Amino acid sequence: MRTSVDVHNFLIERDVPHELFAARGRLGSPERMAAVLELPSGEVGKVLVFEGPEGPVAAVVPAGSDPDLALATDAVVAPIASAGRAEPVGR
Repeated sequence: MRTSVDVHNFLIERDVPHELFAARGRLGSPERMAAVLELPSGEVGKVLVFEGPEGPVAAVVPAGSDPDLALATDAVVAPIASAGRAEPVGR
């Protein structure tokens, strides 16, 4: 399990603008996180991981939305997964 410091350092090394926020307890969902931070859900992202032919494929989308599987498939060289197998991992 990575800590917030691990994530912060990873993002700093790659010059990724970001902000960390300490909150009590678990926020449970990106939608809840947006509400707690008083941000529009489009400014908070969520990551969905799919099983692809060559391993995991991550889709980052705004909170409150789901990735368009057709667009995600077009975005990679190999198809993500067949329509019957295109289910988020860990959901």
